[in-house]
Amino acid sequence: IVQGVQVRRFNRLRSRRELSWWVDLFLQTFSGHWGFVPVSKEEVRTRFGVKQIRWFIDSSLFLVAEWNRQPVAYLWATPDYNQVFQKMHGQLNLFQLLRFLLTKKTINTGKLHLIGIKGEFRNKNIGSLLNYQVLVEMKNRGYVGAEVGWIDEQNTTAHTTIALTGARLSKKHRVFEKDLAENVAPKDGRRGKPID
Repeated sequence: IVQGVQVRRFNRLRSRRELSWWVDLFLQTFSGHWGFVPVSKEEVRTRFGVKQIRWFIDSSLFLVAEWNRQPVAYLWATPDYNQVFQKMHGQLNLFQLLRFLLTKKTINTGKLHLIGIKGEFRNKNIGSLLNYQVLVEMKNRGYVGAEVGWIDEQNTTAHTTIALTGARLSKKHRVFEKDLAENVAPKDGRRGKPID
């Protein structure tokens, strides 16, 4: 681990400032990934609900690694809210909101959504440190398991780090590509222009 790296929790009281650096780091850490489409910071803030996301952040499960007081990595996990959402049957009214607030303490699994590490800080065990600390927090809450989100198949470092926690592969998702423009023909039989 890089000497001088400090780990702290996400500060919800300063969420605007926190989300500002997070958007920068998110765009930087995911720009080289397969399927990544560059977007502006403003689009991430507005279109992807970053302003509202602070209400879903559990500070104990959103960890930030800093070096020289600058964020260099983060791990964002949450309780598995789907355990409660399933009982709400797709409804959101006052009764269901009350049910959510009363039953969210019964959640017994977590979800690890995103981990991002600045390029020069990769392969320095910062990801392992963040994983370990978040799993300790989940264990202290009485969680019996955690699900890890999508990991690129070529990201061997992430796969190794996750395997070291004792996790097992339960699902594989595949993305296929097909050029649809070649197979699209209007009903009148004329060939249409390819779709951009």
